Amino acid sequence: MGKEAPNLSPSVITRLTAEWNADYERWQKRDLSARRYVYVWADGVYLQARMEDQAECMLVLIGATPEGKK
Repeated sequence: MGKEAPNLSPSVITRLTAEWNADYERWQKRDLSARRYVYVWADGVYLQARMEDQAECMLVLIGATPEGKK
């Protein structure tokens, strides 16, 4: 996180990174077989945090069921 995050110690960054990686692993392995999606939209959303020089793109996927629920 560099000099832009002076209040975060290396141990805090290590702990947070491990937690985020564990969350991501669980998210990737979730079972979607019980759901049926008839439409899927994909879009890129550009976000710019106040400390960032340039915007970052976040991929967003939205699925719709036969009943129209997203």
